[in-house]
Amino acid sequence: MLLHLRRRPPSDDRRRRSALGGRPRNHVPHDRAAFKRRREGRGSHDLRHQLPVRLMDPRLDEFLKLAERLADAARPIAMKYFRSGMAVEHKADKSPVTAADREAESAMRALIEQAFPDHGVIGEEHGAARAGAEYVWVLDPIDGTQSFVTGKPLFGSLVSLTRNGAPILGIIEAPAMNERWTGAEGRPTVFNNNPVKVRPCPGTAEAWLHATSPQMFEGEDFQAFERLRKTCKHAVYGADCYAYGLLAGGFVDLVCEA
Repeated sequence: MLLHLRRRPPSDDRRRRSALGGRPRNHVPHDRAAFKRRREGRGSHDLRHQLPVRLMDPRLDEFLKLAERLADAARPIAMKYFRSGMAVEHKADKSPVTAADREAESAMRALIEQAFPDHGVIGEEHGAARAGAEYVWVLDPIDGTQSFVTGKPLFGSLVSLTRNGAPILGIIEAPAMNERWTGAEGRPTVFNNNPVKVRPCPGTAEAWLHATSPQMFEGEDFQAFERLRKTCKHAVYGADCYAYGLLAGGFVDLVCEA
């Protein structure tokens, strides 16, 4: 069999492509997936890939070690006073405060000053120092003081570190329960060194809601809370910061606080 291979004359499309120095206007690339990505703005020229990416703090491990030390320092102080019949004072806003609050915060602040004297600190009991610094530690030595002074073990010590106003790590320490949740930017949350995660919840109709007390809400806030509560499957009260640990571990679905 003799085959005659004739050169195909250029079509109008091919002429147009040569004149324009590229593909014809109606050309569809063989890689249709690539074409779709370009059409939707997801190709190599996608502007989203050119936006600055926030990199993980290179000193995060160092900061985490200090955060763990802060929680370690607060724990024995809290337990020294817990269920001891300590004196209870009241602040101007009528919230209770004890020697444990002040002593635990002082111990944590001393460790921060020693390790990073240029860092800022904002504390529940001793106010703010260098609050405009790049790195600022936020401390609540005894969260849930009412639980603490009434012998309820769900109080906690809270430690967090922000960089330029954005949180990069946090710890919930529950001294009486010997439990600790630790979270850091770009890393899984861990509970007593074991990874945990929140659980899926399709909506509030299936949600277990936690709140310290409905009495903490007033006026319009109370009305808003009641609307939320009525949409949820169950509402449970009285866990203070411990509820956030339960949320992180996938045991509850929603925490609402004033």
